[in-house]
Amino acid sequence: MLVLGLVLSLCGLGFVCWLLFMAAVWALPVFVAAMVFAHSYHAGGGAGSLLLGALADIATATIGRALLAITAEPALRAMVLSIFVLPAAVMGYCMTLGFSQIGTSSFLLPHLLAVVGAAVAGGTAWLRLSAIGPA
Repeated sequence: MLVLGLVLSLCGLGFVCWLLFMAAVWALPVFVAAMVFAHSYHAGGGAGSLLLGALADIATATIGRALLAITAEPALRAMVLSIFVLPAAVMGYCMTLGFSQIGTSSFLLPHLLAVVGAAVAGGTAWLRLSAIGPA
């Protein structure tokens, strides 16, 4: 029973990591949506703040993908990709740091693993977004 619990826990952790790395491309639009929602809600927007945040999310993702789809200049593509990749790398760092601090009391090892997680998440987002190209 103990072995089954350990195996299922590792499978669940692996699934959550896979899900977060697949969602790394959407880190910037979700961050923009959260900031627009928070600002609108604190300014007195009420329930309409959810709609405004969703619209900001959709607009950010659409504008980014449209810029990647219509431009062929490498410098502009690299700039747009960097804008989308940096939040994904931060997300990968925080996620890996949180998971790696669960099983160790060391200070250095979780941060080293988190740097690797940031590189993997950023690289994943870069590769998935760079596949969008001009027609």
